[in-house]
Amino acid sequence: MDFILSRIRQFGRDESGAFAVIFGVIAIVLLATGGAAVDFVNIQQSRKTTQISLDATVLALQPEIYKKSKGWITNRANDLIEEGLLGTGVAMSISSVEIDKEAGRLYIAADISQPTLFVRLIGINEMSARLISEATRAKNRLEVAMVLDNSGSMSGSRISNLKTAAKLAVDILMGAEDEPEKVFIGLVPFTMNVNVGADKKTATWMDTMGQSSANWDNFDNDDNEDTGHDVTDVNDRFSRFALYDQLKNVSWKGCVEARPYPLDTNDATPNASNGDTYFVPMFNPDGPDSGASTTADYLDDEGGTCVAPTKPGECTFRSWPGTKKKKGSRAPGQYSWWNPDKGSSTSGTDACSCDGQTITSTTTWNDKKKGMITQVTCDTSGSSSLSPREYQERLCKYNGASASPSSGDHSPNGTCISREILPLTNKKSTLKTNITAMVAGGGTNIHMGTIWGWRVLSPTAPYDEGVAYNDGASKVMIIMTDGQNYSSQWGSFNGAYYYPAYSWPYNKRLGDVGWSNSSIIAEMDKRTKEACENAKAKPSEIEIYTIGLGISKSSSNGKMLSACASDAGHAYFPSTPSDLVSTFETIANQLSDLRLSK
Repeated sequence: MDFILSRIRQFGRDESGAFAVIFGVIAIVLLATGGAAVDFVNIQQSRKTTQISLDATVLALQPEIYKKSKGWITNRANDLIEEGLLGTGVAMSISSVEIDKEAGRLYIAADISQPTLFVRLIGINEMSARLISEATRAKNRLEVAMVLDNSGSMSGSRISNLKTAAKLAVDILMGAEDEPEKVFIGLVPFTMNVNVGADKKTATWMDTMGQSSANWDNFDNDDNEDTGHDVTDVNDRFSRFALYDQLKNVSWKGCVEARPYPLDTNDATPNASNGDTYFVPMFNPDGPDSGASTTADYLDDEGGTCVAPTKPGECTFRSWPGTKKKKGSRAPGQYSWWNPDKGSSTSGTDACSCDGQTITSTTTWNDKKKGMITQVTCDTSGSSSLSPREYQERLCKYNGASASPSSGDHSPNGTCISREILPLTNKKSTLKTNITAMVAGGGTNIHMGTIWGWRVLSPTAPYDEGVAYNDGASKVMIIMTDGQNYSSQWGSFNGAYYYPAYSWPYNKRLGDVGWSNSSIIAEMDKRTKEACENAKAKPSEIEIYTIGLGISKSSSNGKMLSACASDAGHAYFPSTPSDLVSTFETIANQLSDLRLSK
């Protein structure tokens, strides 16, 4: 019994089992402590990955702060960052977004969390971190091109309300300053054409040397339909400005033709390596006096320094005594006419005759069957007539002549009735004066207005008042029209009634003779949309607003204007002329966020 009690007391005093328990507890702590380094490295790696994604997102979205709402930027930032974290197991949430348009600042803060592998053994299930990123690039300039329809359908209350609306927009954008340092506005009034100004006659970007392939359309200098012209040969060129200079009572008003496609949908800088990049002055050619229906017959086909066209050639006449028909008699004298170009004939269109002509040579020889043959050759050059096309293309008729009429649709300047383009300016009074001077008349070419609106905003020729695309400026185009692109197809041998910016359809720069109005308009719409897409793309990234007065949004024209706009919220379709004022006011107020203080 004493032995059993002794063993019990000894077991009670034995501490060897407690070491295992203590070791077990200590082992967990040691494992968690050692693994904490792994968890820390993991969260740091996740933090680095997320920071890269956050920085890229802020840089991408900073330019949008002038156009998009804070909610849109927050949602978009969330999508972009999460896209960069796919497969990492990191949870992310955006905690703060701050926008300062005046300073051009975008600030985004985000929180991340990641499950732990080791320290969860001591009750820490996840590790978290906060990240921030900020991008600042202040907009230091606002440039706006107002592309305004001045066609005949805009007459009356429409043009008067447009003037009021445009002036209001100028006041809102420029504020109280007469010449704000950071706001510049240009005007592009358009009808069927645009007018760059008669003072641009010697501009380096005008085709003063006849280098464009379009320069020769409808003009010729040799009265020969079978010959063409090589515009790469300096000896085979002419300048349309020279034609204006030759006329006694007409001078160029400043309208230009569309460049050959696709140059009529982009802003390629005029350069000598490609003559088609130069701008050709509009010249409505004089039509033939007869033989073809035409809309412009203001000169005599044989006026100026022209002479009556001649038909060069020669004729040969042969005569001989004749052959013996029967014994004791001879057949009457025989003869033949020989036209070297057409063959032998005594009648019809191929006949020739030396009667009354100058004999150039006479020869005789003996023929065993025909006897002594006498041959005379004469010059048959004389008056002739040209085709209507050649009469239209003659250059000589402009030299020293007076056009009648000297202006209007049927004169050299054709449909050039639009006001001159006003390049970007910060002079409020100049802008308002030019807006007041707008007059409605003529047809509509939205395409030409759009492409020249882009050129006004461009930093390169023909207008270089705009700063470089990457120089921190907001560039905006407002396109306003009340109709659709206009075409005047009819049965003329040129294919149109009025001379268009693309030259006659006969010249195939847009359409062809026989194309319907709807086909021509569809092609003009296509090029308008292409010009808009090019302007909105990098590097220009021009923001485009469109206004269709009285135009159904669902019509083909409405769809074109919607496609041209930067997005659906940038396309407006006011129903009445008076609505133009509130529409321009709405757009100007939106753009006023881009107007920066000094």
